Amino acid sequence: MYQAADILVYPYKAGTTNGALLTGLNYGKAIITTRLPFFRELLKEDVEAKMVEYGDVNGLAQALTQLISNPEKRERLASGVAGRPATDDSWQKIARATIQCYRGTPQ
Repeated sequence: MYQAADILVYPYKAGTTNGALLTGLNYGKAIITTRLPFFRELLKEDVEAKMVEYGDVNGLAQALTQLISNPEKRERLASGVAGRPATDDSWQKIARATIQCYRGTPQ
């Protein structure tokens, strides 16, 4: 699925971590996300991803149209993603936070 895609889209309303995004980062594709704290912390807007507000259907359509009709822009975002360090560290952070949650210890 990821390999066949030209653009990965994550239109989430809420969330603190996202395994689908962390997996998708390994494929070096252009990304569109909603402007959630997790995505903003992990991705550089307009360098690694286009970001839109949740519920902004026109903004999402516009971002998709821009990337579909502009292969150079799509490739620039994909290159930004491909140039990132491996996501293993992010998975480690998620694992530590999960363990701490179950143990009831503060992060």
